[in-house]
Amino acid sequence: MFTNLFILVLLISFPDLPSSIKHDTETDHQAPIAFKAEINDPLNSLISWNSSIHFCQWNGITCARRHQRVIGLNLANQNLTGLILPHVENLSFLRYSPPELGSLYRLKVFAISRNNITGPVPSNFGNLSSLTRLYGGSNDLTGEIPGALGSLTRLELFAFGENRLTGLIHSTIFNLSNVLVFDLTANQIQSTLPPDIASTLPNLEFFSVGINLFTGSIPISFSNARKSRYLHVGYNRLSGEVPSFSKLNKLTVLALLGNLFDDLSFISSLSNATYLASLGMDDNNFQG
Repeated sequence: MFTNLFILVLLISFPDLPSSIKHDTETDHQAPIAFKAEINDPLNSLISWNSSIHFCQWNGITCARRHQRVIGLNLANQNLTGLILPHVENLSFLRYSPPELGSLYRLKVFAISRNNITGPVPSNFGNLSSLTRLYGGSNDLTGEIPGALGSLTRLELFAFGENRLTGLIHSTIFNLSNVLVFDLTANQIQSTLPPDIASTLPNLEFFSVGINLFTGSIPISFSNARKSRYLHVGYNRLSGEVPSFSKLNKLTVLALLGNLFDDLSFISSLSNATYLASLGMDDNNFQG
């Protein structure tokens, strides 16, 4: 609940990016129609997606004021079911392609959270070069997170919590230097945290990989994650020394519970975290 609230607070509007690329707006009309044709919509959330009104007036669609091009697709919490893959298999941003979601080359926001979407996260999402927010949480997505998503250099929100994702996280994903929110809570991911994570994710404010199968330790570089407000690594298989948090004076939530930590020496470093409201340390091997 708090995770979703925190993310929603950070879902701010972004200005349209100018482009000299001419692209028939019919593509923006047909791409959502193709998506709708393969999705089960029990709440009739997509009933407005028809030719009787302009596609910029369709539920969940946001268009740029100047160019009337689709820049946002927000279908969160609509009880939709189906696969993403058939609609984005041939993504080709900035190219003239068949009317699939990928042909919406100005798309900045893609939100399908809190539905019943199944299947893998398509690797061709990595072609969505204008994307700033990618939120697929609370679905039934499976498989590994494609390393190709590491090419989304404008991404500020990366959230796939509460799915059934597995496997390792490719190093490219930890190089999304503009990311503020990184949420993979409650999956089945077996991976480790890279030692230089605070350097490769320098703008990180919200980081949650809690309730997974991570091993190894919390990187010492987290000591320099000065912008961090929320850090949740609880309920994994992490061990080793917990780093100092003396520089993280904006920290509000620190969840370490349900791991194999045994060293309490980091506690004194929290004296500067004057905004700390929640500290979870239960179910470890702490002594003393």
